[in-house]
Amino acid sequence: MTDTMPEKITDNAFFSEHFSKSSAQCEILVVDNNVRNLKAIRHILSTVDAHIIYATCGSEALALTLHHSFSVILLDVFMPIMDGFEVATRLGQSEKTRCIPVIFITANTQYKNKNHHPGVTEYIYKPVDSEVLLDKVRTFIQIYEQKSKIQKALKKNQQLGNCYSFLSDTVTEGVIGVDINGIISFSNPAENSLLTSKHPSPVGKPLMQYLKEKAPTNNRHWLSGKIYEHCCRGDHYHQDTNAYWNNGCEDIPVEYTATPILRNSIFDGVVISFKDIRERNIAEKKLIKLAHYDCLTNLCNRSTFHDHLKTSIARADRANHNIAILFLDLDLFKSINDSLGHDCGDKLLISTAHRLSNCVRETDVVSRFGGDEFAIFLEIDNDINNSVLIAKKIITEIERPFSLGVNQVFISASIGISIYAPETSESIETLLKQADIALYQAKKKGRGNFQFFTQEMQIKVDSHLSIESKLREAQAHDEFFLYYQPQVNINSAKIVSLESLIRWRKPDGELISPENFIPIAEKTGLIDSIGKWVLNTACLQCSIWNRNRNINNKLRVSVNASARQFKNNNILESITEALKTARLHPSLLCIELTESTIMQDTESIIRQINALHNIGVKIAIDDFGTGYSSLKYLQQLPVDILKIDPYFINDLNNNNRGIATCKTIIELADNMGFNVIAEGVQTTSQLSILRNLGCEVIQGYLFSKPQTADQIQETIHLNENSSTAPWG
Repeated sequence: MTDTMPEKITDNAFFSEHFSKSSAQCEILVVDNNVRNLKAIRHILSTVDAHIIYATCGSEALALTLHHSFSVILLDVFMPIMDGFEVATRLGQSEKTRCIPVIFITANTQYKNKNHHPGVTEYIYKPVDSEVLLDKVRTFIQIYEQKSKIQKALKKNQQLGNCYSFLSDTVTEGVIGVDINGIISFSNPAENSLLTSKHPSPVGKPLMQYLKEKAPTNNRHWLSGKIYEHCCRGDHYHQDTNAYWNNGCEDIPVEYTATPILRNSIFDGVVISFKDIRERNIAEKKLIKLAHYDCLTNLCNRSTFHDHLKTSIARADRANHNIAILFLDLDLFKSINDSLGHDCGDKLLISTAHRLSNCVRETDVVSRFGGDEFAIFLEIDNDINNSVLIAKKIITEIERPFSLGVNQVFISASIGISIYAPETSESIETLLKQADIALYQAKKKGRGNFQFFTQEMQIKVDSHLSIESKLREAQAHDEFFLYYQPQVNINSAKIVSLESLIRWRKPDGELISPENFIPIAEKTGLIDSIGKWVLNTACLQCSIWNRNRNINNKLRVSVNASARQFKNNNILESITEALKTARLHPSLLCIELTESTIMQDTESIIRQINALHNIGVKIAIDDFGTGYSSLKYLQQLPVDILKIDPYFINDLNNNNRGIATCKTIIELADNMGFNVIAEGVQTTSQLSILRNLGCEVIQGYLFSKPQTADQIQETIHLNENSSTAPWG
């Protein structure tokens, strides 16, 4: 490719190269007033063997046509002063330029049926598809070259029949010549390759016997057909979608261009070049399938599901019936995918798609949205129980074992259901969001079940989103603060440590409970920065408490750590930095974590807990007895303290099982060398039972509710100077 750029454009980076014209190349004119568009087209046409000339306005383009013979013109529609349509109209008024093919480039599809130019007109829409543009340009170049060769041959031999030998070795596409009566006068070998042995040559036979169009309005008589209609006026005629070549055995789809042959400006026949587009059609069908269907399961994709649901909603509005939208995914699919490999995972998804399709009617639509997420919609009249029956059927089917080669897999599905009713007129996006919210609730309820969307769910989600949004501002605006609750030795009634408890007070004074924002902070990752702030603040506060205390009477502070903080593998670094900044001895810090936290990534967490223990930090298992309660991890972990969950403390006065449970935990801790803290102690009777069971430290409202740092300082002072226990 060689380029000639207009001198008036001053983008030096774009026009710095000088290209010389090669006489062997055909010429292409590109017209656009936007330099960026010219750059883009230049890049696309870089592989085309042609001399490309650029113009930035209509008048410049028209001037260039006086001195060049262009094989094709790429013309932007919207240009100032003279737009593309006016340029094309003027081209059509000149004998020299009226047959130059024009490709309009525009972002507006409303121009598709406008015909401003008598030559072959194509439309390509922005953003420009490079493959489509290259295909069109190369086609017109081939037509131009074939026409040039034919015309040269005609001049030399003065007879159409002599062109055959000339074309045989030089033209790779099918080419035929047709006289003014529509009789084929010559054909080249490429064209003959479309024929069967029963029809060795079409020469001497009517063109319309072979070349047909599928359009119902097409007239199959030569004199009233489209080719004759255009070419007798000196115009080109192009067809690229509805034409086929009948070889006596089959209809072969073709794309063709008919070019008039003019002798002294008098119509004297037609040259038709065409190519077999069977492979292209197959490729286009594959692309269409990829655009509308999931390539793994052959279910419709999200976009097609959306279109079908839109049609179904319109039908439901007319018939006044409901639609159920089921959103589901496979529980713990990721674990199976990771452990057995992606091939097994794909087979599981394919089998799931088959089972889902078998659970619904032919009129219902099943779709794969991606990963292990599937969506279904059902036209259920006005009986919601129909969707219940389908949901139960799906859950039962998915729970049957899957045979994946040598592996047998058991899995379950969770389903969220939303209902479209004509009187509510919810949008598709809202319905899918509602089904997704219901799916989340199904998973929270233990998986392998279905839940219908309710407005209460939406309220919770809205609250969740509101909290998440405000959480991001809370830390920057110092809206977090810490409360501290004492942990007291039963025998001496003295405070031995304090647990730090985060609180959030919004600017309007509303106090947000940790239960409402800590899970959101963990899910969004904000817990990392919040947890670091809690750690630093608690360590600094503990350092203040111990500033003037005796070495044997130091107070310890406890900080809760989440699974997310351990997953980042930097908790040791954060704690070391906090201790160093606060000048606090590691033994005065206790990290509390729950059993469920440990079980999320046992190996990694055990490694990090050991590292903390090695520098002297104390480790406490919070809410002991409510999680996995695995003796295995108690043996593996360097645990210092077990905290009995308030649930068991509340049961002490109600039944003997509560006492037996607490006794078992205390004896287990004693045998394994752990200390015990009973959490949630509120009554003296609970205290008495715990003392008799051998528990030494308690925490709860019996001694003190959680307090601010200033309040707890006063409590510490009073506790140090008191000779009697607050509980008598």
